[in-house]
Amino acid sequence: MKKPHSLVIVSKALAPYRVRFYSEVAKALLPYDWKVTLVVSALSAKDHPWKDPGKDNEALEILGVGRTGESSLSSRVIEFLLRPFNLRDIEFPNYSLLAVLEQQKADVVWTHEYSPFCLAAAFWASFRDRYCLLSSDLGSTPPKHSCTATQLKLHKAFSFLYQGVIAQTKEATRRTHPKGVPINFAPHAIDTDLYYPDPSKHSSVFRFLFAGGIRKEKGIITLIEAGRLLALEGNPFEVRIVGTGPLSGWLATQSDSWLSIGGFIEGENLQKEYRSADAYVLPTEGDTYGVTIHEAAASGLPLIVGKTAGAVETLLSEGISGFAIDAGDIRQLADRMRLLLSDPSLAKHMGLKAREAAEILDIKSLGKQTANFIRNITQSRNRTDHKR
Repeated sequence: MKKPHSLVIVSKALAPYRVRFYSEVAKALLPYDWKVTLVVSALSAKDHPWKDPGKDNEALEILGVGRTGESSLSSRVIEFLLRPFNLRDIEFPNYSLLAVLEQQKADVVWTHEYSPFCLAAAFWASFRDRYCLLSSDLGSTPPKHSCTATQLKLHKAFSFLYQGVIAQTKEATRRTHPKGVPINFAPHAIDTDLYYPDPSKHSSVFRFLFAGGIRKEKGIITLIEAGRLLALEGNPFEVRIVGTGPLSGWLATQSDSWLSIGGFIEGENLQKEYRSADAYVLPTEGDTYGVTIHEAAASGLPLIVGKTAGAVETLLSEGISGFAIDAGDIRQLADRMRLLLSDPSLAKHMGLKAREAAEILDIKSLGKQTANFIRNITQSRNRTDHKR
């Protein structure tokens, strides 16, 4: 009896949108006799206290191997050695991770980004002569807060471990890879059947929605100041903010009458937030992608987004589906908000165009595309090995 192919995906921390993507890949591989396992160290991530990895995990087995308390001494030694490189939120590998890779008899290992936890799996694949894929948001010039220059040098040094790349931003397709390494562009898409416009929505007050981390680099302070400029003009509107982060305490002290604060929201409740809004605003200083931008676009919202966010290049057509703005430019942001606020029909038209862009990159189609990518490059390697 022929052994089924085994794909093991290794990620430092879970995020519901990534779990769903992995599940779509697994479903597409199932008819071809592939078993797909997701190995993760932690459910939550910094500033994102997700409680549920998602309901749709069909065809995907999820295994948690926990944090590395079992080897605390070695973890402290590694942490000390890596401290000069300014690596934050580090998750170290452990014996359980390596045991799972052996038990699953992984033919292909797919790691997300470059944490020590994921790099350990990549080295395991190299030592065992197994195919290894890398999925990443990062290119050669990522946002400053996402990666240091030293980290980029380390990433380049470890590029030899990977025989294929799943680029989750346009920027990641332009990074330096070893010659001939195949690249599959699959951005952090979402299910457009879950995020959709509400044509029956009626509201007397125009609502701008911000969904994301409550921290400076997301442009939260810029948004509040732009809102105050609009309020001085007597415009009736609401700015709805959902999320959590380092500036949540500061945000709670803001008492503007047009400001509504929802805290951290996920799942169906977050989908409802998008459907009840009229426009989406994220004046970020530079997200590697910005999944909430994709969610907002799928929900039929016009986009006002910091121009350095990765999703801008993928989803936003200037003046058609929204506006890309300069980070920190309060007056420019207020001008774009005013334009939509004064012309709801324009906002609605732009939202429909954003929806069209989001539908092209629906997570179901990208799951099938990525499954075919995995099958094609592994079959190509098998043919090469056979000729030898």
